[in-house]
Amino acid sequence: MKMIYCKEINDYIHSKEVKSKEIHLLIKNIIEPLLRSDQYFDEETFQKCLKYTEKYYYPLFPFQKFIYALFFFYEDNTKMFTTFDEFFIMEGRGNGKDGFIAPLSDFFTTHYHGIKGYNVDVVANSEEQAKGLTEIIYNSKEDHKVVMKKFFRWTLEIIVNRKTHSKISFNTSNSKTKDGKRPGMVVLNEMHQYEDYANINVHLRGKGKVKNPRVVIITTDGYVREGPLDDYKEISKKRLNGELPKSRMIPIIYKLDSEEEMDDPDMWVKANPSLPYMPILKREIEEDYGKMQELPHMRPDFITKRMNLPKEDAESAFCTWETILKTKRSLPDPSGALAVFGLDYAELNDFASAGFLWKNEDNYCWKQHTWVNKNSPFFKSIKPPLEEWEDAGYLTIVKTPTIDPDDILDWFFENAVFFNVQILAMDKFRWEAISEKFERRGLRVITKENPNGEVFHVRSGGFTHNELAPLMDVTFMNGKIIYGDDPCMRWFTQNTGVKRDGKGNKTYYKIEPKLRKNDGFMALVHAMTQRSRLDVPQWDPDGNPYL
Repeated sequence: MKMIYCKEINDYIHSKEVKSKEIHLLIKNIIEPLLRSDQYFDEETFQKCLKYTEKYYYPLFPFQKFIYALFFFYEDNTKMFTTFDEFFIMEGRGNGKDGFIAPLSDFFTTHYHGIKGYNVDVVANSEEQAKGLTEIIYNSKEDHKVVMKKFFRWTLEIIVNRKTHSKISFNTSNSKTKDGKRPGMVVLNEMHQYEDYANINVHLRGKGKVKNPRVVIITTDGYVREGPLDDYKEISKKRLNGELPKSRMIPIIYKLDSEEEMDDPDMWVKANPSLPYMPILKREIEEDYGKMQELPHMRPDFITKRMNLPKEDAESAFCTWETILKTKRSLPDPSGALAVFGLDYAELNDFASAGFLWKNEDNYCWKQHTWVNKNSPFFKSIKPPLEEWEDAGYLTIVKTPTIDPDDILDWFFENAVFFNVQILAMDKFRWEAISEKFERRGLRVITKENPNGEVFHVRSGGFTHNELAPLMDVTFMNGKIIYGDDPCMRWFTQNTGVKRDGKGNKTYYKIEPKLRKNDGFMALVHAMTQRSRLDVPQWDPDGNPYL
């Protein structure tokens, strides 16, 4: 029986490295039969590729050499048709996907590969993402300029081989401008962000116009369900189980086998095969794991992105109680500090909260007050001791049909004298019900016609929340926000959850909408959108600070 021998493949198959179930199936049902087949392995060109990579880039890890070798299998020694023309590669975030595919892309444009006009198109969802790969190639050319200028010309936008006239260029996922291309290889980066096939199909339309076309899909998992990624995962499952023997797609999937393995660092290598060779990556994953213990809402990101095991539960608490307790420190005297006033309410017949945000060294400080309507249908069912909190001065229970905006304004003006207030921030959809009384007391909205207004309308919902989420995570986890000994504010924070949409965008929400309020937390969010004003005072046309 004919046997194909490749040291790099053999070494990886027999390595003691912990491997995912999918990699074991890949070896058993695709690789081992391949090595016993009549396929042709171009050992000579493969070795040239490894030498090229090591000379002009860096040594490859064993699993990377294993994957590289699979690109050099053909149906016979005429090399007319590749054994695999579609590579579906999934790895955890941070494994160096760009660094893996960049040298190979470069090599395929050279005379060592031997196909003229073998263009490589790098496709991603943004220019920055797409340029990440081409910049690696660009930097290699710059580092070896004396030699490379004989064979290439290059810019950050395009790399051209002088001998083969092959080009490497990047593309965004804009499907309107990509017809007419003749790619040899298309690299689709981060497929998890695609919701449909529109942008994928247009980039693959030119496939087949050049000899030995290849498609490389290299991605982490993500939150978009029932899209192209899920389709490829389903095809991969069938392929790995031996159900599609004639398929020329090869799935190489690094992931955890179960969620329980997430708590065992020895299993992380299943999703992150670069881990044994990248101590920085190991440290990053350890730090993310630690963050997740304090901020439960980061769990879906960790297990989905780092471990390639999608977390179906897209909702979780904002942070742990231990993290909330870090806010329990004495509030420093503001002494005229720059401040932002934040306000939020859902219904004026229920709860409303407002507060002043200022900075003390590198800490954010937040002093809030809440108004609770005793006539709310939920008042008697709310468990926390609202009367005790009122006695302590953290809230006011009102008995009027609705919370009077003048009560909020009275509290604002009474406390504003201790601050240098820059702006008031609130959700614009809550403005209409209180605008008359605010304007009567000289507080107007910033508009094009009135750029010097005192009230800033924050964009509601997901846009604002997603933009602030990384800052909020870091601030709370590192204990950089101070509430004072405010049980009401701790309750608001504990009641806040984080919800993800199909693209992973985050929105804050009430974990239980009727009895677990979070108005104070949302008032803080509104104030945080204007945090830049805490560093530089905003002056009115007369040269005075606002308010």
